[in-house]
Amino acid sequence: MTASRSRSTAANPLELAWITPSAAQLASTADLYFVQDLLGRYLSFAWRSGQRLGLNSDQVVGSYLSEQFTPVDLNLYLARMRRAMHRGRAEQFRTGFRFQGQVYVFDLTLSPILQPQQASSLLLVIGRQQEPLPEVLPEPPIAIAPPHHAKLFAQIAWDIRRTLDPETIWQHTVQGLGQALGLQRCLLCPYELGSTAITIVAEYRQANLPVVLGEQLAIAANPALADALLSLRPTQAVVDFERSPAEPIWIVPTGYQEHPNGVLLLRSVEELSAGDRDLVWELADQVGTALAHARLYAQSQALALELQRANQTLLEQQQALIEAHRQSEALSQLKTDFLANTSHELRTPLTGMIGYLQLLQDDLADTPEERQEFVEGAYHSALHLLGIINDILDIARIEAGRLQLQSETVSLRSLLAEVETCLRSQAQAKGLVYRCQIAAGTELVDLWGDRQRLLQVLFNLVGNAIKFTLNGYVEVRAMAVWQPLCANGFDLPGYLKLEIEDSGIGVAPERQDSLFQPFSQADSSLTRQFGGSGLGLVICRRLLESMGGMVELFSPGEGLGTTVTCLIPLAPTATVA
Repeated sequence: MTASRSRSTAANPLELAWITPSAAQLASTADLYFVQDLLGRYLSFAWRSGQRLGLNSDQVVGSYLSEQFTPVDLNLYLARMRRAMHRGRAEQFRTGFRFQGQVYVFDLTLSPILQPQQASSLLLVIGRQQEPLPEVLPEPPIAIAPPHHAKLFAQIAWDIRRTLDPETIWQHTVQGLGQALGLQRCLLCPYELGSTAITIVAEYRQANLPVVLGEQLAIAANPALADALLSLRPTQAVVDFERSPAEPIWIVPTGYQEHPNGVLLLRSVEELSAGDRDLVWELADQVGTALAHARLYAQSQALALELQRANQTLLEQQQALIEAHRQSEALSQLKTDFLANTSHELRTPLTGMIGYLQLLQDDLADTPEERQEFVEGAYHSALHLLGIINDILDIARIEAGRLQLQSETVSLRSLLAEVETCLRSQAQAKGLVYRCQIAAGTELVDLWGDRQRLLQVLFNLVGNAIKFTLNGYVEVRAMAVWQPLCANGFDLPGYLKLEIEDSGIGVAPERQDSLFQPFSQADSSLTRQFGGSGLGLVICRRLLESMGGMVELFSPGEGLGTTVTCLIPLAPTATVA
């Protein structure tokens, strides 16, 4: 513990070297020259007459004012010393120092050693000795005791300077002061500029006194408290607590850079000595500085946390922009691929039409049957071209939000019959088995939607199943689900679950979601192999969603077939069969 105290108050010898004069410098400047800390400890010492009188610097350095070279009026000297440190400017006065029974009178100049951004803690003292030297004086009847409290106060100051936690500073201060001075009560209240009340946040008390921790003291109701905060000077007053009778309290404000930031409230059985009051006043400066540093640290931590959050937000925004840019580039590439494929799809039927018409124009048909074959070829090419153009126009209207649909009653049986009539022959031409199964109680139900668009959806889905199946089967299954729902503002009795299953080429799981994105295809090579714009599924999903339905696709994998499931609302008039 002793070593700890020494480190807390002793200065670095290298830092003091520049203010410790040589004998030659001393002879030309002053008679007395020394440096002290705020507790009155000599850190360097030089006296022109010291060596002749048997007092050298080694005897004095490290000792206190009361031990070797002692002011005649110790309390007066300490008050002057602390006032110089507190005000930050020099003090000049005449006083005597006692050594070996004699008093030597000096005109002193006490100058605080200022350091950037720090409170003054060292004092440079220069003295001019008065001639002739006074006669020998008798020793006083009572010797001045060493400043025992000063060491305890130095330890308190050291403890509070080692932390930036306000609560630790509060507790160390009140506990240290209360125990060092034997106080009945010691309280600490932080203060914010402009506050109308202060709160007791730390308390030291004797067991016989009531607890006042957490109480608030109104500044307006305690004029002495307001005066102490305004003047930054200690004062005595009677303070009335909520849970305790009025008590005589010594009010000691704490502050930093001439601004109050707290108050110490001390109650003692006996009046404190002038030396103890000076030590408390000096410690209050240390507490004020420590509280200010703790507050600055907390503010810097909060600012750092805010900057960290802002930086994280910026990083997230950057990632979002990067992802948006990536998606934009991917969409642009998809559009480019789509245009390339679409241009090919448009040219193919157009070329066929031109070829057939050229043959007819050149009258190259040898027989009426061959002429009819050319006409039908041109006609089917035109229909194919029309289908592609319709797909492109539909997706354009859907993307622009200008697709108009009619809600009407549509017979399920007639819808499936028309699809089967048109597409069964295509399935049979490829050697595929085409089946249509309608669950019991579902044959007579009506659907709710736009008939032409529903027909377009079924032609597209069933046509895809036939197109992408090389062998095996295509099966259409329909089943009514009676579960009330609301679609497009209509209360409907349920929906039709329509499944279109095939044994075709299938779709890899990782590619299935992309099939319903505009300008996207599971594999561009399929377009070249099987034809089509790649917009069919996108149009089907948008059309069904516009009518209150939905569509999903599932495939176990490539070569394992595909099942497309549609949910289509039932008409309001539909009833359970």
